[in-house]
Amino acid sequence: MTYSQKNFIYRFIKLFISMGFSFSFRNIITTGYKKVKKDKPAIFVANHQNTFMDGVLMVYTGGQSNPNILVRADIFKSKMTYNLLSAIKLMPIYRRRDGVNTVSENEQIFEQCYEIFDHKGVVALFPEGNHAFPRRLRAVQKGAARIAFQAEERKDFDLNLSLIPVGLHYENHTEKWHDVHIHYGDATLIKDYKSVYEESPQKAFKQTSDIIREGISSEMIDIKWGEEIELFEQIRALLKPEFKEQAKYDKSLVHTENNAIAKITSVLQENETEKAEIKEDVNTLFSEYKKAGINTYYNVSKPNLFRLLYQSVLLVLLAPIFAVFKLITAIPEFIIESLVIKKVKDITWHLSLRFSIAAFLYPIFFALVWLILRLTIGALESSIIVFTFPLIGVIGLETNYIFRNVQNGWKLMKRPQLASRRKALAKRLLGML
Repeated sequence: MTYSQKNFIYRFIKLFISMGFSFSFRNIITTGYKKVKKDKPAIFVANHQNTFMDGVLMVYTGGQSNPNILVRADIFKSKMTYNLLSAIKLMPIYRRRDGVNTVSENEQIFEQCYEIFDHKGVVALFPEGNHAFPRRLRAVQKGAARIAFQAEERKDFDLNLSLIPVGLHYENHTEKWHDVHIHYGDATLIKDYKSVYEESPQKAFKQTSDIIREGISSEMIDIKWGEEIELFEQIRALLKPEFKEQAKYDKSLVHTENNAIAKITSVLQENETEKAEIKEDVNTLFSEYKKAGINTYYNVSKPNLFRLLYQSVLLVLLAPIFAVFKLITAIPEFIIESLVIKKVKDITWHLSLRFSIAAFLYPIFFALVWLILRLTIGALESSIIVFTFPLIGVIGLETNYIFRNVQNGWKLMKRPQLASRRKALAKRLLGML
């Protein structure tokens, strides 16, 4: 495949990615990208929580840098797949389990990385090595540091290569129409550690890997207390209203939550009795939420009656559009959910599959609808109708989001004791900050 062919495919697929994200995430919040210097080689190092969606998000938010993403080699199963993935700048990185000469194959990939850096390009990778849902940064491998130093060494440390930490955060790892955060941290210039590398490469790798870890950790929600991840996920849900208010004065909601979790962790680790009390109260409250059918991905604070009434009336007004939304998406969603997602037991793939299949299935389906309508009512009328579908889609997704919050609101109105207990528990937790 020629360079021009690859470039065409890349731009074409990137267009579909942009369109797909419009119907996948409610908001895409990005901070810190302005720190990425143009025309300077860089390595983006990010946490890895959601299969290939993480890489796609970095391509989307990477702007003009158009990063090349290092991913697991086992997804390059055929020559056609290899050519397609290569066209969208995915590059295989091999592990021992892949059953090949790992060192030899990876050396070829590293040479490609060095060539990218020589042309002031960007490579992105995930130093944890594999993906996992828990909002906790796992062990950082030294591969990123090794690639960076070897690239600089080839140019006598005159490459100006930097390592840039990236924090990825999904409000919901599996479902559509929730917020996603991509936060870029401060760059680390590799040439600043030239003397350390010349003294001991292993020392330089470790020191740089520690910097990478600290950088990523500060740009994501990193629940360091591994044994209590479930407790802190519940605390995040309980304190979401207060966190959103505080986030107005911080870099982002993610940074507000991460800082708060670190402080609460410090307090509870030093006081086992208080931790036990908090854990019991939180578990009891969440059991009550479950019995009441309250979805903690949505609002759990005391609802404002006026706002609740307003949103309820709005839902009534939006009901006809929502009905049309369900009608025009019925066939594609049946294919996606019943024929694909239902058969994939590993839920870590669900969001990535929902996005990737929808990005290609919906345009094809809408084109078929247009052809059918054109045979009955004409080209102009068909075009007008079909071009309203994306707008109806966004309205439908947002209507469903509002409905979930309103549903929670009325359930909480019937059970005021739950809102009161949440408020009291939130006050106690906020007192630890």
